[in-house]
Amino acid sequence: MSQVDATAVRSVDADEEPIVRALARELPGKLGSLIATLVVLITLGLALWSLIVTWMGLSQYGPSLFNTIVVGTVVGGVAIYARKTFSYVIAIIGAAAWLVVSTVPFVPIVQLLLQIVTVIIMIVGANLAIAAVSYNKRRYNFSN
Repeated sequence: MSQVDATAVRSVDADEEPIVRALARELPGKLGSLIATLVVLITLGLALWSLIVTWMGLSQYGPSLFNTIVVGTVVGGVAIYARKTFSYVIAIIGAAAWLVVSTVPFVPIVQLLLQIVTVIIMIVGANLAIAAVSYNKRRYNFSN
């Protein structure tokens, strides 16, 4: 870490919500890049599995191809962008919940409402991750 002006840090801290400050904690060393790489590989594997299952005509055995592509894009992109922090954990939780809700058969209105809630969680998680990275850049003045 570099030399940081304490008054500048206090003014940046006062501007952000507590959840953003909590999510903006840095991961030690190369751990952040390793976790982000693992998240991207898992989402690519899930998309490949969904693609194979869809091609075989057994789509009931996995999430839809659309869902896995959206989840992979959102979670993978946010994980790569926020790799120095683990702030994308909320987006991962929302994405996993969306995949589960999408595959479990519910009454259609319940399915719709649960999917709306889980997509909102995923979007809020992605926005919080982007805000946490922005907070870190202002606080520590590192380039990414």
